Amino acid sequence: MDMGDRVGPCAAPSSLTIAGEEQWAKVVGWELGDEPEIVSARLERVLAGHLCATANLMWLLEARGEPPPRAGDLRLLRCAEGRPRAVIEVIESHILPFDRVDEHFAADVGEGALSLDYWRATHERVFERQCRDLGRRLDAAVPVVCVRFHVIYAPSSET
Repeated sequence: MDMGDRVGPCAAPSSLTIAGEEQWAKVVGWELGDEPEIVSARLERVLAGHLCATANLMWLLEARGEPPPRAGDLRLLRCAEGRPRAVIEVIESHILPFDRVDEHFAADVGEGALSLDYWRATHERVFERQCRDLGRRLDAAVPVVCVRFHVIYAPSSET
């Protein structure tokens, strides 16, 4: 599927179907951001149905020894304090150059005015810092992992 194809609103699937127990053993914990206030804000947007995509610097995943997410992967979203809050399923994952991320993906990230300009400005700041920490330089071709997902489980209130 092309990143320009709309997957639809950030709605949960109509039914919850999870493979066997072996799939649950592979669930990876995930925070949507690297600063507590960002993690909290993004998590609340996910739970409200306003955020169904995220982007990561591929070089950062490589430095951590993490493979990029793949369609079908499950992630346990944690709040800034590390408590589990929801389970998401990756519905698509693509590695694109920074300058090839499109307005549809930017809108699904659900930040700012849902515009590509806003997405690029905010992610450029984050990716520039991450590149610097990795001893690399940010440019238009930097590989970005673009992930779309949907919530498959979230309790009605935090416990």
